[in-house]
Amino acid sequence: MKTFSITAFLLTFIMIGSVNTADAQRISAGGGVGFGSQSESLNFQINAYFTPSALPMRIGGDLSYSMPEREDDFRLDVIETNANVHLMAVDEEIVSVYTITGLNITHNRARTSPDGQPSFTDTDTNAGLNIGLGGEFKTGQGRTFAEIKYVTGRGDGDSVVVGGGVRVRF
Repeated sequence: MKTFSITAFLLTFIMIGSVNTADAQRISAGGGVGFGSQSESLNFQINAYFTPSALPMRIGGDLSYSMPEREDDFRLDVIETNANVHLMAVDEEIVSVYTITGLNITHNRARTSPDGQPSFTDTDTNAGLNIGLGGEFKTGQGRTFAEIKYVTGRGDGDSVVVGGGVRVRF
């Protein structure tokens, strides 16, 4: 699954580089924070998307890391990768509204260290799907975004994820 995540990001950047003219594409990249219904902590994400000309869509993805969940001698780290397609309902200079569909890869690492015992680590990787809605609003040099997604197939149960942040168009 780790290989799939790396391959998905490489393919995205190859597609971005394959278009030669600035008018034929718009690239946006940024970061933000979010919170999922299965998680009890914030997650931080980076993302990148490109818009092919003459198509009402964006293709790209994001990578997020959740703050570790801790309880006594237990720690859970979660890293998620999403390969998404945004179908643009509205794509204007000031505001954009879009639907989100995509593939989700979640990697969980649980570590426990019972009193006096060596620590034990277990990892789990799951693939799932996500669907949701999002919007962007022009604010100064960047575009503030807000999204809500339903993610299924995570291994620890389905989740609703709410997030927001800032993207810059190049």
